[in-house]
Amino acid sequence: MLEQLGGVGPALISGVLLAYGVAGVVGNFAAGALVSRAVHRTVLVLTALIAVPILVMAALGVSASTAPVLLVVWGLGYGGASVSAQMWLLAAAPRMPEAASALLVTTFNAGISAGALIGGLVMDVEGTVAVLWVSTGLLVLTIAVVTAAAISSHASRGSAPRTKGSRGADRQGVQPAPSRLSVPGEVPTATREYPE
Repeated sequence: MLEQLGGVGPALISGVLLAYGVAGVVGNFAAGALVSRAVHRTVLVLTALIAVPILVMAALGVSASTAPVLLVVWGLGYGGASVSAQMWLLAAAPRMPEAASALLVTTFNAGISAGALIGGLVMDVEGTVAVLWVSTGLLVLTIAVVTAAAISSHASRGSAPRTKGSRGADRQGVQPAPSRLSVPGEVPTATREYPE
């Protein structure tokens, strides 16, 4: 893509991909720290960090001067995507962490497979730029879905009866659920709530 759209040489591509990888590591740790405070907002920011570089490349193209910046921003977003999705899913299913993790892995692999298939078909028919536009459309759809989830979560929390207590599920009149399936004789640990 970098060679086709911007004429970026092989020597520069290796450096840009290295920067992308380093940015991914930074994004992973940053998202891990932020997602516990605001899961929906974190996922929205990460999706935007992926969408903006792709949209810029689709609309304006890429050059040797812009490629490093765009790929670093993209790497920051993508690096935090998996850890944020995992934290969100585990918070949604605190009693079944193994099943939730298996679902996440299955979904990720299915998404990669579907993306490779659809991207390849689009590229064969319409070219590289069309793949970027399709990706942008899917990311906009992701932002809409996460926004709807955040609104729904906020509305359900607002309508739940609240009781006095610490920051946790008990403040909505619900006792904290164990973080994993308990063993006889073991004291269950409370699940962690992730604010919006």
